[in-house]
Amino acid sequence: MTQSIWIDNATHPTIALVYQVGCRWCKKQAQDLAKLSQSHSVNTVLIGMGASSRDLKTELRHFPSHLSAKEANRELLTQIKGVEAVPTTLYISPQGELIYKHRGYIPSATYLQVGRDYIVSKGAVGAPQ
Repeated sequence: MTQSIWIDNATHPTIALVYQVGCRWCKKQAQDLAKLSQSHSVNTVLIGMGASSRDLKTELRHFPSHLSAKEANRELLTQIKGVEAVPTTLYISPQGELIYKHRGYIPSATYLQVGRDYIVSKGAVGAPQ
């Protein structure tokens, strides 16, 4: 897996959230992702799928503005072995390796704890710089 699919020049782990237009659970999960990105050294990215580029970009107005966003492409979907449902959270090492994929909404407290544990396990502790 190449690093450029996720984040260029990543030095920290990445947590990505796959979303679709109109997914209210995706919007809720993105709030938790935003909390992690503001309190820890982690790359975060929203990955839109299942709609036109225009519709995905329009949908981003419902998400925290500081989260970066990409559109899912065939290469990315192949590497993560597809997405069965949204939201899907992806935990990616700084080297670009997919470590874990979770399908579905994760309650906020659990999402934040799992995210923190993952970040710490990869040695990226502390607030973003």
